[in-house]
Amino acid sequence: MPQFNRDKTTNTWEVRIRTILMKTATHFLVFSSVFGILLVLLRLDQTAFASLRNSASVLCWSHFLSRYRTAKNSNAPKKDSNVFYRNEKDKEKDDSLNDVYKQRSPTFILKQTMPSVSLKDAAANAIMDSVVKAYFGEVRQDKDEEGYVFEEETSLQERLKNIYKQRSSIFMLRRTKPSLSLKNAATNAVMNSVVKAYFGEYDRSEDEKGIVLEEKTSLFEDNVPSENAWIELSSGKNHSYGEVAIKDKIFECNLDTFFTSFWSNSAKFPLSTYLNEMWNDTDVSISEWKDSGDGFTMKRRVTYQHPTNARMGPKVVPITKEQVIQKYGTHGISLSTTTRIIGVPIADSFVIEDRILISPHDKKRTVMTAQFSVNFVKTTLFKKTLEKDSRQGMKDYWEVFSKWAPRVIETF
Repeated sequence: MPQFNRDKTTNTWEVRIRTILMKTATHFLVFSSVFGILLVLLRLDQTAFASLRNSASVLCWSHFLSRYRTAKNSNAPKKDSNVFYRNEKDKEKDDSLNDVYKQRSPTFILKQTMPSVSLKDAAANAIMDSVVKAYFGEVRQDKDEEGYVFEEETSLQERLKNIYKQRSSIFMLRRTKPSLSLKNAATNAVMNSVVKAYFGEYDRSEDEKGIVLEEKTSLFEDNVPSENAWIELSSGKNHSYGEVAIKDKIFECNLDTFFTSFWSNSAKFPLSTYLNEMWNDTDVSISEWKDSGDGFTMKRRVTYQHPTNARMGPKVVPITKEQVIQKYGTHGISLSTTTRIIGVPIADSFVIEDRILISPHDKKRTVMTAQFSVNFVKTTLFKKTLEKDSRQGMKDYWEVFSKWAPRVIETF
């Protein structure tokens, strides 16, 4: 019996020793693996550092040899010390750009950058200078103590801001502001077409401040942001209008003609003509479109006296329309109107909001959709009656317009 207990004790110790050895071996293997990975990473890092150091060395010696060969050969074209040519092909291509840069340095602004180290950047800088010269011409310049060329009268960014302000006050429908960065402007407008793309045709007439103003341009310019915004607007995501008065009515004129004929400040057939001829409205007063400040949204107010057929109450009611017009490049125009009846009991408990979307159907025709909603701002017992009459009135209003407008378009 005691012998049996000794053997059992011996076996227990052997198991414990075996377990300890296995754990030790496992820990050693894990430690060795981690240590090996660290060594590999360290070696890779040293290799990368050596490669970077070798590249820097090659660049430095190539730069030195380039300067030495240029100095040794007096007939060789003088290259700037900061330019490194990767191969002969790049060197040959850059010969013409080098001449551009030599002109650029003493003549134009934007001088606080060193010569480009790549052909792509050199081309971009040359484009910038051609844009500056093409639009602003030869500007008055001087040098500061550090030799940087600057413009005496005003900075380039200020000029762009002033031009945009002038444009906003003259041409009211505008989607995006000109870029304050000439590099971004040139990229978006594709090289030397930036001036025409952003500012339209100009005749170089100048105002008191010497800012070039455009005299003739289309009101409708095209750009990708306006296309995306128009798609979002016409999809109905921006506003919920409960009723559709007119759907896809086609007019025999293009977008520009439609605007200038019916909605512009000098329209041949303005809203006042339509109200007088078709609805016998009187005392029609229409303010001019005013820029809201973003160069994209214009606002105006329309007031008039509208006759009613009501058996009771006033025979004429004063109506006020607040209109907002927005232009989305060549993709469409949105005219939003809020109509209120002022000073008449019960009638002042609601407002009518409508929106007209005009877009090109093809090169010679446009298509119009009219939407509206009746929104109550006060509680009234006559809500159903007012809503029914207002809905029918808006449908009649745009139905009459859809028949009147084509008749006057035929007289163009």
